[in-house]
Amino acid sequence: MQRKGGSGSRYVWYWLAVLVCYLGLTLILWKCITHEWGQMNAFDGVRSGKMGSTEYQGKALSQIITHVGSSGTGLMNKYFYRFKNVHIIDNRIKFYYDPRTFDPPVDEHWVDIVSCNATSPRHPTMFVIKGDAQPIRWHYMPIDYIPVSDVEEFLPKCSGTVSDIAYLLQVRYSYNIWHTWNEGIMGIFQTLREVGRLPLALVGKDGQLSELLDGMGGSESCPWIYDHAINKSVRPEMCDRMPQILKKGATCDVGRDVWCREGSVFSYARSDPDYSPLILTFTQESTKNVWSHLYDSISQKQKSLSDVMGYCFSDLIIGKTSTLNFYQTLNTTPPDPAVLAKVARIDNVEARVEAMAVFKAFITSSQREWVYKTQGESRTSWKGYDDAGLERLRGGVGPEDLEAGVLDAINPGSVAGSLREEIEELHKQYVKHKELIEPGVKQFEEEFGYQVPEDLDKEHLLDLFDEEASAASHRLGNGVKRTMHHRERHMGRQLLQSETPLNAWFLKSTTYKHETPRPVVTYMSRNFFSRGIANEKDILTYILETYDVTLRVTTFQEPLLEVMDLLAHSDVLFGMHGAGWTNALFMKRGATTMQMYPYGWRLPNNSTVRGYNYREIIYASEGKYIEWVNPSRVNAYFRRIDFKKRKDMKFQLHPDPKDPLPQDSWPGNQWIYQNTYIEMNIFRDEIDAMMKRAGIKPKKTN
Repeated sequence: MQRKGGSGSRYVWYWLAVLVCYLGLTLILWKCITHEWGQMNAFDGVRSGKMGSTEYQGKALSQIITHVGSSGTGLMNKYFYRFKNVHIIDNRIKFYYDPRTFDPPVDEHWVDIVSCNATSPRHPTMFVIKGDAQPIRWHYMPIDYIPVSDVEEFLPKCSGTVSDIAYLLQVRYSYNIWHTWNEGIMGIFQTLREVGRLPLALVGKDGQLSELLDGMGGSESCPWIYDHAINKSVRPEMCDRMPQILKKGATCDVGRDVWCREGSVFSYARSDPDYSPLILTFTQESTKNVWSHLYDSISQKQKSLSDVMGYCFSDLIIGKTSTLNFYQTLNTTPPDPAVLAKVARIDNVEARVEAMAVFKAFITSSQREWVYKTQGESRTSWKGYDDAGLERLRGGVGPEDLEAGVLDAINPGSVAGSLREEIEELHKQYVKHKELIEPGVKQFEEEFGYQVPEDLDKEHLLDLFDEEASAASHRLGNGVKRTMHHRERHMGRQLLQSETPLNAWFLKSTTYKHETPRPVVTYMSRNFFSRGIANEKDILTYILETYDVTLRVTTFQEPLLEVMDLLAHSDVLFGMHGAGWTNALFMKRGATTMQMYPYGWRLPNNSTVRGYNYREIIYASEGKYIEWVNPSRVNAYFRRIDFKKRKDMKFQLHPDPKDPLPQDSWPGNQWIYQNTYIEMNIFRDEIDAMMKRAGIKPKKTN
C-alpha cells in the first residue's frame, strides 16, 4: 500500500509541475504578445548613462517639443520638432495623448523637413519627405493624434524600442554633393549641436582636449523652444542636454590617434554606445554615397527606418535647424518694430558664421582622419587627373608658363565631354568671334560712330549692345552689388570673444593675407559635364597676361581632402554655376568669388534661376561675392540633347528673342545646361573688378 501511495503522490506532483510550467509559459507568451516584457516595454525609461530625459521615464504618453530657430532676418520663428514616446508603424507616427492635458491640432499643418522647416509653431499633422523625383517619389508621414482614456494602464503595442535619441534623415538626390551636404551632413550636425546632443572637443597643444561650445546657433545654454501655453518662444533654464563628460585635463595620444593634432575638432561621443545619437535614415539611399564615412564621424549608430518599423521611440528629432540650412538666405534689414515686440531676434549672421567655422574645422578633421586611416599620411591612392596637362593646371601655373602652352590643355574639345552637342556650329561661331566680332566690339567701344564692315554680322553686334537690355542689366547688377556690399559690411566686424583656441578660425583679422609667394586664383571648369564655357583659354590667358598670380584649374573631380586643401589656399574662386560650388564651404576665410551664369538666368526679382544658396555659403565664410550673367543671347548655345526631352519644341542653337526667359530650374529645361561663349572685350572688365575686390593689382607694365 505504501508503494502505491508513494507512486500516486509522485504522480500528483508531476502533473502539478506540468501545470506550473504551462502557466509560466503562458504568462511569458502573454507578456511578449502585449510587449510588456523586458525590453519589449516601449517606455521602460532610459538605461543608466544613456542619453535621454529621465523626466519621461516610465511614462507611455507622447510629448512634443517645438524647437525654435532663426529665420533669414534673425527672428526666432522657424521650427522643428522633437517627439517623446511615439510609435511609428506603416510610416505613420502614433502620438498618444491625455485629452485632459493636451489639445490636438484642429487644422492641417504640413511641414517639409528636407529643404526647409516649419514657419508656424503649430503642431504638425503631416511631414512631407521629398524623394529623388519631383513630386513622383515624395513620401508622406502623417501624425495620428490618439486620445488615451486609461492613462495609468496604457502601454502601446510596439515591436521594439529605440531608447537612443534619434534623428530622422532624408537626402534627396544623395549622389549630388549639394543635397548631401546641405540636407544631410550640415543639417544633422548643426541640429544635434543645438539641442545639445553632439559634444565636440578641440585638440590643443600636446593633445590637450577642451570642450567646444562655440557655434551652437546662439544656444550655448538651453535651446529655444516654443511654449504653447503662453504662445511665445522661450529659453528654459533647465533642459535635458547631454552632460559634459569630457574630464578636465583629458588628452589624446598624438602618436597613436590620427585625428589628434592641434586645431582638430571631433565628437568624443561618436563611438560611445551610451552617448552617441542614432542616425535614422528614411530611405537607405540617403547615406549611400562617397561621403558616407562623414556620417560615421557624427555617430556610428545608424539604422534605416524600415529596419525599426513598428518600434517605439523615446526621443525622435524630425526637421532641422536653419542655422546652416543654405536654402535660407540671410537678410540684415531690421524687421518691423511691431514684429520685434512679439518675436525674439538673434544675430543670425554671427550665429551662421560661427557655426560654419566650427563645421569646417570638424569636417576637415573628420576627412583627414578617414584618409589617413584608409590610405596613410602619404595619401598615395590618388595620382592626379588622367590628363597630364589638366593636372599641371590643377597644381598651379604662372605668367612665366604661358609661352610653354600650358593653357592648351583646356582648349574646347580637349576636356572630356566638352560641348558635345553643337561642336561644328560652335567652331564656326568661335572663329567668327575671334576674327570679326571682338575687333568690331573693341572699335565700337572706342568710337561709337564708326562704319560697321559689310562682312560683320550686324544682328550680333546690335544684340550685344542693345541699349535697353544693357541698361536693364546695369540696373539689376548695381542693385545686387549694393545689397552685397551692405551684407559684407555687416559681416566684416569681429564676431567672437571666445577664449577657446578655435577663435582663430572665425575671428577676422584686420588685414587679409594673400597666399605666398603670390596670390592664388582658382578657376572651376565644367566643360567635362555641361554648362560649359567655349573659350576658357581666353579667360585664363588674360589673367596670366595681366596679373602676377598662381592660376589653378579644378573640375572638382579630385578627392575631398584635395579639394579642401586647394580652396583653403585660394584667394579667388570663379567659374560657371553648378553643384561644384558646394565646395565653396572650404573657401579660405575672406576670399573673393565670382559665380557665372548662363544667358537668361537673371529673374525679375533680381535673383537667379539657381545658385543663390552658394552665395549664402560664401557669406558664411565672410567672403566677397560677385555674380555675372551672360548678357547676350547669341553667345548662348542650347544643347540638342535637351530638346529630345521636349517633344513640343524644335531644336535651335541660340535662344529666340521671342521665347520667354526661364522661370524655374526643373530638370529638362533647355535653359539650364546651355553653354556660353565669353566676349573678352566685355568680360575682362568683370575680371578686373573681381581682382580689385580681392586686392590683387595688375602687373606693372614697362
